[in-house]
Amino acid sequence: MHIDEAAMSVDCVSGDRGCRLEYFAELWDIKGAPKRVWHARLERSATTHEPATPTGVLTFDRAGGRLLVGFDDGEIRVVSTAAVDAPPRIERLHRTAITTLSLDAGNGVFSADAAGEQRIWMMAK
Repeated sequence: MHIDEAAMSVDCVSGDRGCRLEYFAELWDIKGAPKRVWHARLERSATTHEPATPTGVLTFDRAGGRLLVGFDDGEIRVVSTAAVDAPPRIERLHRTAITTLSLDAGNGVFSADAAGEQRIWMMAK
């Protein structure tokens, strides 16, 4: 799994509109010739000069149907792997950068942030 900024990801304008950044989560199969097998766009908008970026913390649920991605502003995005064009569900449970995400066998999630705050929460189906 790899998260990267798009080559033309920054669309910054002056005034109150801010910036729009696009990050892409990609899953690659490296057997034989490398081939991208899954791709999702994680778009962020901000009116500050430093919009939130993915922290590199991510995990799939056990069925592979959802991807959770942690951001440096404490936001967790839940992305459907079946409907990649659907908007992600956003969980705002932390105030600082996400450092840990893990799931149990059901819908339970453990998340922790850079300030040491830890949460155990249930992800809606």
